[in-house]
Amino acid sequence: MIPSGNYLLLGRTGVGKSSVINAVAQDNIAKTSLGYACTKEIKCSQIDTPCGQYVFYDSPGFCEDDNP
Repeated sequence: MIPSGNYLLLGRTGVGKSSVINAVAQDNIAKTSLGYACTKEIKCSQIDTPCGQYVFYDSPGFCEDDNP
């Protein structure tokens, strides 16, 4: 497991930034989609575990255009 703390998730559109949050939380707390960008602004998700507190800042994807 990663150390507790604050994490800013950055990357291209559709790479799974929101899915990483859901995997750490073991729950669907961040909205995900197939085929389109659903994170339009930075969103904060806090996860409290026995190992500590995790705060994820989910950012909109880079390169939201027709070229991969």
